[in-house]
Amino acid sequence: MIGDRPSGVDYIVYAGLLVGRHQLGVVSISVRLLQLLARDNGWFAICSSLVTTQTGAFTALGDAHPGNAARSDVSTLILLAQLRAKAQALCDALNLGLTPIEDLPGYVPG
Repeated sequence: MIGDRPSGVDYIVYAGLLVGRHQLGVVSISVRLLQLLARDNGWFAICSSLVTTQTGAFTALGDAHPGNAARSDVSTLILLAQLRAKAQALCDALNLGLTPIEDLPGYVPG
Protein backbone atom coordinates (compact mmCIF):
# COMPACT_ATOMS: atom_id res chain seq x y z
CA MET A 1 0.00 0.00 0.00
CA ILE A 2 2.35 2.60 -1.31
CA GLY A 3 1.20 5.86 -2.79
CA ASP A 4 2.81 8.81 -4.50
CA ARG A 5 2.30 12.33 -3.26
CA PRO A 6 2.52 15.37 -5.52
CA SER A 7 6.14 16.10 -4.55
CA GLY A 8 7.13 12.75 -6.08
CA VAL A 9 8.09 11.14 -2.78
CA ASP A 10 6.67 7.72 -2.01
CA TYR A 11 4.75 7.22 1.20
CA ILE A 12 3.20 4.22 2.91
CA VAL A 13 -0.26 4.06 4.45
CA TYR A 14 -0.76 2.76 7.97
CA ALA A 15 -2.85 -0.21 6.78
CA GLY A 16 0.16 -1.36 4.75
CA LEU A 17 2.36 -1.12 7.82
CA LEU A 18 -0.09 -3.31 9.73
CA VAL A 19 0.09 -5.96 6.99
CA GLY A 20 3.88 -5.85 7.24
CA ARG A 21 3.63 -6.05 11.02
CA HIS A 22 1.81 -9.38 10.79
CA GLN A 23 4.24 -10.73 8.21
CA LEU A 24 7.26 -9.72 10.31
CA GLY A 25 5.83 -11.19 13.49
CA VAL A 26 5.77 -8.10 15.66
CA VAL A 27 5.56 -9.16 19.28
CA SER A 28 4.31 -5.87 20.71
CA ILE A 29 3.74 -2.19 20.08
CA SER A 30 3.56 0.27 22.93
CA VAL A 31 3.05 4.02 22.95
CA ARG A 32 3.72 6.60 25.65
CA LEU A 33 2.49 10.15 25.73
CA LEU A 34 5.61 12.17 26.58
CA GLN A 35 4.21 15.68 26.40
CA LEU A 36 0.65 16.82 26.97
CA LEU A 37 -0.80 19.69 25.00
CA ALA A 38 -0.50 23.03 26.76
CA ARG A 39 -0.45 26.69 25.85
CA ASP A 40 3.13 27.09 27.18
CA ASN A 41 4.50 24.34 24.86
CA GLY A 42 2.75 25.58 21.72
CA TRP A 43 0.06 22.88 21.89
CA PHE A 44 2.61 20.17 20.99
CA ALA A 45 1.72 16.54 21.70
CA ILE A 46 4.75 14.21 21.67
CA CYS A 47 4.59 10.41 21.87
CA SER A 48 7.16 7.66 21.79
CA SER A 49 6.56 4.22 20.37
CA LEU A 50 8.36 0.93 20.93
CA VAL A 51 7.93 -1.88 18.39
CA THR A 52 9.34 -5.20 19.53
CA THR A 53 10.00 -7.96 17.00
CA GLN A 54 11.63 -11.35 17.27
CA THR A 55 14.87 -9.77 16.01
CA GLY A 56 14.99 -6.50 17.95
CA ALA A 57 13.32 -3.39 19.28
CA PHE A 58 12.65 -0.16 17.39
CA THR A 59 11.72 3.20 18.88
CA ALA A 60 10.43 6.39 17.34
CA LEU A 61 8.92 9.72 18.28
CA GLY A 62 5.85 11.35 16.83
CA ASP A 63 4.57 14.87 17.33
CA ALA A 64 1.54 16.88 16.40
CA HIS A 65 0.67 20.54 16.82
CA PRO A 66 -1.71 22.96 15.13
CA GLY A 67 0.94 23.85 12.53
CA ASN A 68 1.36 20.29 11.21
CA ALA A 69 -2.17 18.94 11.46
CA ALA A 70 -5.35 19.68 9.56
CA ARG A 71 -7.39 19.72 12.77
CA SER A 72 -6.13 21.03 16.05
CA ASP A 73 -8.59 19.73 18.62
CA VAL A 74 -6.96 18.01 21.58
CA SER A 75 -8.05 14.43 20.83
CA THR A 76 -6.96 14.65 17.19
CA LEU A 77 -3.50 16.01 18.03
CA ILE A 78 -2.82 13.30 20.62
CA LEU A 79 -4.07 10.58 18.26
CA LEU A 80 -1.96 11.96 15.41
CA ALA A 81 1.19 12.05 17.58
CA GLN A 82 0.54 8.41 18.55
CA LEU A 83 -0.03 7.36 14.94
CA ARG A 84 3.11 9.13 13.76
CA ALA A 85 5.23 7.46 16.44
CA LYS A 86 3.84 3.98 15.71
CA ALA A 87 4.11 4.41 11.95
CA GLN A 88 7.74 5.53 12.09
CA ALA A 89 8.74 2.71 14.46
CA LEU A 90 7.00 0.19 12.18
CA CYS A 91 8.81 1.62 9.14
CA ASP A 92 12.11 1.15 10.97
CA ALA A 93 11.20 -2.38 12.08
CA LEU A 94 10.21 -3.30 8.52
CA ASN A 95 13.33 -1.58 7.11
CA LEU A 96 11.23 0.67 4.88
CA GLY A 97 12.72 3.86 3.54
CA LEU A 98 9.28 5.36 3.02
CA THR A 99 7.48 8.26 4.66
CA PRO A 100 4.37 7.25 6.61
CA ILE A 101 1.33 9.11 5.30
CA GLU A 102 0.68 10.24 8.87
CA ASP A 103 3.73 12.50 8.58
CA LEU A 104 2.20 14.50 5.74
CA PRO A 105 1.16 18.01 6.77
CA GLY A 106 -2.59 18.23 7.00
CA TYR A 107 -3.16 14.51 7.58
CA VAL A 108 -6.36 13.84 9.53
CA PRO A 109 -6.64 10.48 11.35
CA GLY A 110 -9.64 8.50 10.17
